[in-house]
Amino acid sequence: MTFSVENGAEALMALGADTFDVVLMDMQMPVMDGLEATRRIREIEGAAGRSRTPVVMLTANALPEHLAWDEPADEAAAAV
Repeated sequence: MTFSVENGAEALMALGADTFDVVLMDMQMPVMDGLEATRRIREIEGAAGRSRTPVVMLTANALPEHLAWDEPADEAAAAV
């Protein structure tokens, strides 16, 4: 099943209401960007003792600040 949202805040609500095998996250969404949404997803998962949902971050253009993102990558992440 596929589920779609319009922004990072809606992504947080969806992940709070259901579990997903993987999340495709746009870096530059309105309301809350994908980077902040992913940070908050990790906080929620940690606080609830849930396993980490794989998040695949997508963008149409990579700005220098996105390439140098300082969050630790999951072991399953592949070089792009």
